[in-house]
Amino acid sequence: MLEKEVIEGYTAIPKWEKIGYTILSITLIKAMDIFVSKDYPDIRKQGLKWLADQPNIIMGGACEGMGMNSFIISLHKNFSDHSKFMLKLRLQMGNFIDDVQTILVDLKGTERLKPFHLKYLIKTK
Repeated sequence: MLEKEVIEGYTAIPKWEKIGYTILSITLIKAMDIFVSKDYPDIRKQGLKWLADQPNIIMGGACEGMGMNSFIISLHKNFSDHSKFMLKLRLQMGNFIDDVQTILVDLKGTERLKPFHLKYLIKTK
């Protein structure tokens, strides 16, 4: 029952820096209002394909708040890798974007006080 109804899949949570990732990026996007466009189905399909083609994106979708309506969470080897990713986003998807704001998290830094893990959810029972 759990595997059919509750568990989406199984994922190991690596020590990111040990496998070469030093930056976690949270990118907030204000996408243009494409929902009123007659081309919405094609634009949506193009956006979904772009997301699927970026192997460093670990999550993305719609969101609300701070004037933004979309988000991407991605992992990067270094700052240069992140810069190339952002350039690709702007060049390939820029026609559909009004604004982009990014938060970078240093995965090797000493200020990462609580690492990402799902085990903390057990305490919410």
